[in-house]
Amino acid sequence: MSKEYNIGIYIRLSMADEDTGYGSKAESDSIGNQRMLINRFLDNHPELSHCQRSEFADDGYTGTNFHRPQFTQMMEKVKRGEIDLICVKDFSRFSRDYIETGNYLECTFPFMGVRFISINDGYDSDDYKGTTGGLEVVMRSIIYAAYSKDLSVKTTSAKIQMMKQGKYVGGYAPYGYVLHPTIRNKLAVDPEAADVIRRIFREALEGSNTSQIARSLNDDGIPTPGQYFKSKHPDKKKFSNMSEKISWETVMVYNILKNLVYTGTLVSRKMKSCGVGSKKRVVNEPIIVEGTHEAIISKEDFELAQKVIRGGGRNPTRKQHVIQPYHKEWIRSDPKQD
Repeated sequence: MSKEYNIGIYIRLSMADEDTGYGSKAESDSIGNQRMLINRFLDNHPELSHCQRSEFADDGYTGTNFHRPQFTQMMEKVKRGEIDLICVKDFSRFSRDYIETGNYLECTFPFMGVRFISINDGYDSDDYKGTTGGLEVVMRSIIYAAYSKDLSVKTTSAKIQMMKQGKYVGGYAPYGYVLHPTIRNKLAVDPEAADVIRRIFREALEGSNTSQIARSLNDDGIPTPGQYFKSKHPDKKKFSNMSEKISWETVMVYNILKNLVYTGTLVSRKMKSCGVGSKKRVVNEPIIVEGTHEAIISKEDFELAQKVIRGGGRNPTRKQHVIQPYHKEWIRSDPKQD
């Protein structure tokens, strides 16, 4: 009688995988195709077809480390004995860190009594019981690690070229915009959110400071950018834990008033990673391209709003030069020094 396994199906797709997504490789690595391949494999193996399955999908997470929410949840179930077989499309979906992959296959999973299957690699840990079959696996993972580094370099180079062409390469459109429905890498105005952007600039030009504008938005029950995004994309996990209480903060208003994107300008490549899987960032010169998309605010109004920010809410009477925009990934200019 075959063992009754509790199967964990693990699926992963990184942003880098999606950014190369113009051909069959991207299509074959998609979440849907990984799911289909794994379930078909399990259905075609009588000893596994009847077993209970749980799916864990990390969409948009790198394979160079294990800081992934669904992976963490799966491993918690492994520790509790709720999963004793893990099935993946290939080793690169599980991880591109060859050292840690070897540790899982040689130490962690055998100790916990977990069977591991990598379909496209033809690997089944049951075939290596009592042996150290991890050497071949580790060598294959080394190749994956080299590929990951090469992919990172190529992806960065391709993105820089797109940025210089004025193409938008962010994962989500900034508040006030949506990704253009028909033109790839272009922003389109979101009418509902754009009205809020215009209101913020209008109140600034009327002399209100950022605190007063935030209070005004809260008083009128205007959803924050995060709450608005959540309402439009309820299936996304980005803001799944956000409070329902409307709470505009001064810094939110400040960031909007300092963001050149609302003038139809893209400012890209603020920071970059020091290496594959690294969280460290180094500052780069921004790539600024004007006229890339429809403006919500005129350049004149944007420039006038900057004086309000510096002046603490005084109504501007003359033009002022555009100062350095601010974003959480940009270098912040000290308003007192401008």
